[in-house]
Amino acid sequence: MGGTWDLFRYRASRSDSDMFTLGYRFRPWRDPKAIADGSAILNYIRDTASEFGVDKMIRYGHRVRRASWSTKEALWTVEVERGGDEDERKG
Repeated sequence: MGGTWDLFRYRASRSDSDMFTLGYRFRPWRDPKAIADGSAILNYIRDTASEFGVDKMIRYGHRVRRASWSTKEALWTVEVERGGDEDERKG
């Protein structure tokens, strides 16, 4: 979780734009430092995911093969490949 902010962990990594603009609208950036370092941004992403329960819904090691929307059922059906060999379908 965290994309760029998890991948690049060198000390000097930081945002190049202010976090008050880049933060989530539903959970604004509260740190007084507008130009944040990578570890602060990663913590913000992880804390937000935890607070809203998104962290429990993430499936690592999965590859989305297909996603289709049913207007009639108001439902997404997603077909994924788990770990490179098993198929799973969730609707």
